[in-house]
Amino acid sequence: MKKSILGATALAMLIAASAVPLSASAKDRYPEMMKMADTDKDGMVSKQEFLDMVARMYDERVAKINAMDPAKRVKFMKDDRMTIDAYRAMLRELQGGQ
Repeated sequence: MKKSILGATALAMLIAASAVPLSASAKDRYPEMMKMADTDKDGMVSKQEFLDMVARMYDERVAKINAMDPAKRVKFMKDDRMTIDAYRAMLRELQGGQ
């Protein structure tokens, strides 16, 4: 179940990233993201390395949300799942925006 959610998230992130015009700061982030994903340092990113990177990004986003005031947190998390607002924020960050 978790792998299918991560896979769907990764696919949605790729689609969203390709559909939205990229700013200069977003273009500059790709080498950094590639370096972060390429854990075996072979200059390429495998499917597993990519999924692991997306999982780390998701976990980092959830940690930020959990550190929020509980009244604000409700907008971004329900149980252990992200709301659409949190998902949009994560994708904006991936694209280089805030």
